[in-house]
Amino acid sequence: MKLNPIETEIKKQFLESDKNKPEPIEQEHPQHMYTSKLINTQEIIDGLTNVSMSKSIEFEI
Repeated sequence: MKLNPIETEIKKQFLESDKNKPEPIEQEHPQHMYTSKLINTQEIIDGLTNVSMSKSIEFEI
């Protein structure tokens, strides 16, 4: 099977680009870990309840 010139050129470019790959960058702090912080959702619910109650009272007046 003979490749056409375009396929040959594309293959050549891919092989050439593989030779020019940069070295991977090392991480500065590989031991660092990221964690999530727990959020007390009850405080948020209480705050929203107070806001919704105060707004309903304002509209009734």
